[in-house]
Amino acid sequence: MIEAKKSNKIWLTVLLGAFYLFLLAILLNNSFGYLDPDFGWHLKIGEQIWQTKAVPDINHEDYTLLGTRWVDHEWFSNLFIYAIDHNFGYIVLSFCFALLVVLILIIQLVFTRKYFLKNDRGLIFVLFLQGFGLYACLPHLGVRVQEITILLLLLLLIIIYFYNRNKNYQILFWLIPLFIFWASAHGGFLIGLFILGLFTLVKALELWSARKFPAAFIDYGRVLDWKQIAIFAGFSAAALLSTLATPYGWKLYGFLAGYRDGYYQLHLAEWQGQYSFPFVYPQLFYLEIVLVFLALLFFAVFIFKFDHRRQIDIFNAALVIAFTALAIKARRHFPLLFIVSLPIMAEFLIGFFKFDIPPDRFKKFGAIFKIWLPIILSVILLVAGTLIALKINFTDQPEKFYSSTYPYGAIKFLRSHPEWNDRRIFNDYGWGGYLIWQYPERLLFGDGRLPQYPLHGGTVLEEYGAFLDPQKMVAQLNYYQIGLVLVSPREDYPQVHWWEKLIFAVNENNVSADVKKSFILLDYLNSSPAWRSVYDDGTAEVFVKNK
Repeated sequence: MIEAKKSNKIWLTVLLGAFYLFLLAILLNNSFGYLDPDFGWHLKIGEQIWQTKAVPDINHEDYTLLGTRWVDHEWFSNLFIYAIDHNFGYIVLSFCFALLVVLILIIQLVFTRKYFLKNDRGLIFVLFLQGFGLYACLPHLGVRVQEITILLLLLLLIIIYFYNRNKNYQILFWLIPLFIFWASAHGGFLIGLFILGLFTLVKALELWSARKFPAAFIDYGRVLDWKQIAIFAGFSAAALLSTLATPYGWKLYGFLAGYRDGYYQLHLAEWQGQYSFPFVYPQLFYLEIVLVFLALLFFAVFIFKFDHRRQIDIFNAALVIAFTALAIKARRHFPLLFIVSLPIMAEFLIGFFKFDIPPDRFKKFGAIFKIWLPIILSVILLVAGTLIALKINFTDQPEKFYSSTYPYGAIKFLRSHPEWNDRRIFNDYGWGGYLIWQYPERLLFGDGRLPQYPLHGGTVLEEYGAFLDPQKMVAQLNYYQIGLVLVSPREDYPQVHWWEKLIFAVNENNVSADVKKSFILLDYLNSSPAWRSVYDDGTAEVFVKNK
């Protein structure tokens, strides 16, 4: 019996190893499949921090904001990106970020398996959720600073879980270094502060309800008393104050407050809602699973009153509902929903649909399920992972490798024509980060760092949008004394499928019209006698104003 259990454990370990190697291959393939538009400025600002031994404070890259103050709320991440890329290259940097996601998934699995599953019979379902959830997250993964927030969010939830479970305040001391690092690495620490506040509020309401108006549907198994709630609130306040220990202090909050403006949320793809076309179907499908979970939780508690789940953990339910709303509002938040929802959702759904069927039902097939199934799945995953790894286009020269997406050739052309060096450039906004990296000697109109920064009564992104308005573009070109324009001539029209027309009422003409709006400036430059095209490689086109 002992040998059999040991053998089962070995094969399960082999399966998990094969599974995460397979996911690593997927992550690397995704990482080398595109170059993040912000990678260039992350790298260049990291280099600046390394050379000056100080965090950036003054904008030296954009003539629109030249001399204005800004806050790099990702300064530590930028320094890390530069240090790895400079010393080891882009391939090693990509491996670092891919392994970071694998580490997140392993921590999530260990946490879920130990504290949310009764046994390992529902483990395959958890792995399915992890694999599909990761697939849905891929548009937001790669060499992306946001991955640090995903990790720290998971660690924060684990700290809160253990405090809620053991009532031992000592684990809360970890909140201080966690938030100091988080506030230096990514602006997502604000979501962490929101969770601290949410937990405090929910626990206070839970205690009040338990004493004054106890409800049968609420799980009171882990109610905190007022002293324990006060201790948590005190550590939460300390965590908030610890974020001021970063080099920017209060300036950090002043800068992040600027993100209240909603214009960038409507015009930057990853900030758009799930209802925006083109749809990200894996995310929509995962969201459907979450919504089904919430619906079943409601019906199980209030209507069917199933024995296995008749009460709700209010904090867990509030977490899932809050992050579902965030993920629907902005695709960028979907990975956070994935991290928050998986343990809670897996625990409920495995019991609801009885994925953890007792082993005595399969006594005749015990060897198949305990040994042969893990072996077969491991072989399939290793073969699939190997095939994916073999087709990855590894490169240590991303600036050149992605020349079909970014203006690598146009920059070489402009450097060969110094007679235009005194002319102001108007650049494609999505290329700003790349140009800071590859063309640092020229000031730009704007880049991806500061879309929300106030400018002329609006924001930088709104000022950029005025160049695409036929009523304003000529005045904008004259106002900023633009003498050179660097834009993309490529018109990519997303395909509208029949089911999108039928179910989502997507109008193909409206989609085409929206794409055409982004090329209004290009059409003007091509038709105006005041401008001439001097370079076009299909990826980037350069226009020069005639004297």
